[in-house]
Amino acid sequence: MKFIYRAFEEPYPRSWEQDYCDNLTVQEWAAEFPDLFYPGLGFSTRAGTLDLFAQHALMYLLRKRLEVKSLTWYSLAETNKNSKNQKRTLAAWSTMRKVIGAEHFSALRTALLEAGFQGVTGEPDLFCWYPDGSKWFFAEAKRKDKLLDSQLNWFGVCHKTLGDAADIRVYTLIPEDKLADEHRP
Repeated sequence: MKFIYRAFEEPYPRSWEQDYCDNLTVQEWAAEFPDLFYPGLGFSTRAGTLDLFAQHALMYLLRKRLEVKSLTWYSLAETNKNSKNQKRTLAAWSTMRKVIGAEHFSALRTALLEAGFQGVTGEPDLFCWYPDGSKWFFAEAKRKDKLLDSQLNWFGVCHKTLGDAADIRVYTLIPEDKLADEHRP
């Protein structure tokens, strides 16, 4: 298979896990970026779990460490005009058009729909860009789970459609203490 993504490891403090389960965010994130991570925002589908922890931790880490902006749930293959999230989706699409260009945006959306994707099926967790507009990429955040066939297919459609302009990154989030254990002699 042709190269379709780059892999990275991203460490985080394990203490974030309990904070996230208790508050559906992490207090450190909320303090630093209140517009993105205010407490009780309700990102998690199951309170008290780490559902969606990886993607929100990655949003924070990319913003903090690289000043990369990102958005999630952009639903490139959404076709339901009465979706309860339509306002958020349209705002995300507007941002994406500005960042990647209307031609790339339209081509990718059309290709995904023609390939049978619907809603967020296979879609990477984040669409990311540098504030100066110099570069953009898609990012998938993983903890323990593996890439799904639908994700690999989405990545493939993206690369086939956008060629070298497609930059897809898969980040495995690892607690710092576990990373330290793995690298001990």
